[in-house]
Parts: sequence; C-alpha cells; structure tokens
Amino acid sequence: MATTGPYIMYKSSLFCAAVRSNVDLEKTLRKRLGKVTFSFDGVDKLSTRFNFKRLTSAINVVCQQVREKRGMFLMNGRELSRRSEGLREQYYSDETDNNQGTCCDLMTGTSASDVCVLNPTGFVWDKERITDYELYRCKKDIRVGKKKRKKGDKLFQEEWEQFINQKFLEVWRRPVDSTGLYEYKVFGTFLDINAISFYRIQVDDEYRLIWDPFVLKLDVVDSDPVSGSEVLHWVTKFPYPLRSRDYVFVRRGKVDYNSMTMVLISRATTHPLCPDNDDYVRVPSYNSTMVILPHSGFDEVGFDFVLSYFDDPKTNFPSYCMNVLTSTNLPTFISTMHNAAAGLSQQNERRL
Repeated sequence: MATTGPYIMYKSSLFCAAVRSNVDLEKTLRKRLGKVTFSFDGVDKLSTRFNFKRLTSAINVVCQQVREKRGMFLMNGRELSRRSEGLREQYYSDETDNNQGTCCDLMTGTSASDVCVLNPTGFVWDKERITDYELYRCKKDIRVGKKKRKKGDKLFQEEWEQFINQKFLEVWRRPVDSTGLYEYKVFGTFLDINAISFYRIQVDDEYRLIWDPFVLKLDVVDSDPVSGSEVLHWVTKFPYPLRSRDYVFVRRGKVDYNSMTMVLISRATTHPLCPDNDDYVRVPSYNSTMVILPHSGFDEVGFDFVLSYFDDPKTNFPSYCMNVLTSTNLPTFISTMHNAAAGLSQQNERRL
C-alpha cells in the first residue's frame, strides 16, 4: 500500500497531460499516450515518500512529449493540405481507370504527372498546364448544365437567358460584369457528320487556316511534354475599321474512349515569345471549353456538342450592336464549322 499514492498520481499525470495539450482521450490518443516515455525510472522504483518536485517534472515531460507529437501531426496535416490539389487531380484523372491507355491527349497521347518541367523560355508549365482534373470538371459541369437546361431548371434559367433558339442550336448567355460582356453556352446537334471530324477541325491548325477566313495566323509557340498542353498565338481579323485581335492561350484536348467524350479547353495566358505589339490588339481575357458527345461512335454520324465561351475583344460597340453581331455571326460560324467537318470527312473517305 506504500506505493499506491504515487501510482495514482502517475496515472493522473496522463490525464493532466491530455487536458493541458487539448487532446481528447479517445482510443487512438490513449495508444499515443501509452507510448510516451519518462525520464525517471518508473512507478515501481518511486520511494514511498512522495516527492512532488519529481512528479511535477515527470508530468511536464509527459505534456511536452504529447505537445511535440501533436505538433508533428498538425504539420503533417498541413503538408497533406498543400498537396491535396495534386492528389485530387490524380484521383479524378481518367488515367487511373482500370483500362489505362484508352485515353489520348491532344497530339501527344501523354498524361499529366508531378514532373516539374523547366522551360528555357521562362514559361512555367507547372502553373499554366491544363490538368486532368480540369478536363474531368469540364465534362462533369457541361453534363450537369445540359441536364438542367433540358429539365427547365429554375436556377439555371435565372442565371442564364436564352439568346438563340433554333431546332438544333440553342445559345444561352449570362452577364459577366457591368461592362455589357456576356459568357455564352452553345448547345448544338449534328446528325450528318461524325464527331471525330468535328473534333479534328478544332485542333488541326493548318486546316483551320483553310476553312476559317478570319484566321490570319495560328502558330504553336510552346508545348508541354508532360500533359500535351500547347501555347498558341492566334491572330484573327476584325471588321473594318477595327484592328485585328491576337490571342495567346493554352490549349489541351482529350479523346476519352471510356466515357465516350471529346474535350477541348483553351484559356488566355502570357508567354515570353509572344509579347504585346502595336500591330494587333491583345485580348487578355479568353476561355473556351467544348465537350463533344457522340450518339453512338466517334466515327459514326450524329453527336451533340456543348461550347462555353467568353472573351473581351476590347471594342467600344454599344451593347445592342454586339447583340445583333453575335446573334448573326454565331450561327454562321457554327454552320462554317459543320461544312469544314463535312469536307474533312469527304477527304478521309476519298483517301480510303
């Protein structure tokens, strides 16, 4: 019975350490506290005469060690939070599916990874590349928006207004800010051309110079060997007396045979090889996402597509003039893309 008092105080020290460290006495924490070591010899060797100074020192040791373990735990949590974006991209990436190798990126067929690419031009691909997670989110968001539009979702209709309503073409828009600029969503269907041809005309830059009369220049100035993303310099003709506009943007596309979708994402960037000049008006704000959904197969006719688009062309046209130009030019441009895809299909058939 002589050692009962010190033993009770020793067990109480574990509780005191937990309270002082703001640690809950759950099962995992009890295991953690059980691994804490002490600088004194132990309860069995404590003298029968109680030494408060020695016990207080032991309690302080317990508290310090628990605080250190808890600090290490919090530091590990911060490190995990810092890397969560990369882990999330890896989790949602289509490359993690069981059927690996069924997805191919634009031109290169590669997938994004954690490799750090040092570009001799000074362009930081780690910050600018289009990731697998962005491609996944693009597909998901457009599918959700398509379902909401078909079901007549009230929130969707409050946020977006219908701008064009034709049999196989619907255009919705929403204001971006108080300057009169709009973001557009285009929902279209083609029944007489295949999806792969429609996708090809978006990424075949040489062919684009042929079928798009407004393109003056379209060059690839840089490419990312990790993700297959590309930086392009695009110069487009504007009606007189406006000067031509130029865009510098990152682009990446993917053909996904698992989900039977094609995705193409473009967004504005800056690049040392494409500085501003007086020949053109630089468009600083631009983003475009397109998802193509074939009805059966990529090579078979019939597909739906959804295009989300926004840019700031730096014009001073009144809003009503922009509305007239957009309502006229947008359907014309969609028809031009259809004719270009049909022409590409005919060329492929002749080659076969």
